[in-house]
Amino acid sequence: MLKRILLVLAVVAVSFFAGYQVSTYVSNSHSNHPDIDSDSGEASEPDISESGTSESNFPAEGYPDFTLNPIDKGYEIDKDVLGGPGNYSTLAAVQLEDKYIQLWDKELNAIYKKLLAVLEKEEQDLLREAQTGWLQMHQKESEFFHRVFYERSSGQLLGSLGRVERLTAYKERIRQRTLELMVHYFRLGYEIEFEYELAS
Repeated sequence: MLKRILLVLAVVAVSFFAGYQVSTYVSNSHSNHPDIDSDSGEASEPDISESGTSESNFPAEGYPDFTLNPIDKGYEIDKDVLGGPGNYSTLAAVQLEDKYIQLWDKELNAIYKKLLAVLEKEEQDLLREAQTGWLQMHQKESEFFHRVFYERSSGQLLGSLGRVERLTAYKERIRQRTLELMVHYFRLGYEIEFEYELAS
């Protein structure tokens, strides 16, 4: 009973912390994370961009419809397969999240480079600073979660469910930053194309 209460409290805490907006260049950000392996996991909520437009509100008038993006479509298909009879395991869930962490990481790097290429010198410097700040926040949030729920002196608080949730939140932070940069690129008058869509 106590373990269930602690699990519920942990999930609430993760949702609260993961709701903070974060923002940087993520060159293989998942490989820099100390705990992204077959033993990892977490959970998250959508961020709100500077315009006050949250991803969950797209398609807002004049903005792209990110609900139709190819990575999320692929994720839903794979998640449905995972949820099929006899398919689910913690390892399979971790592998699913890791697959889409890598896809979003590649997408983030691509849009970062596109956006950087169309900015003026001072704007480029500001974007680099923002990206550096984002990466630091992104990594520190994961370190915090792991330290609190897996390395406490009193003992580990979460099990396999927490590991999957932790990966989910890690992926969601990269996804949200990617969409945010895409909106900036779109506002400057450029069309958005997903690299994953072009490669599939």
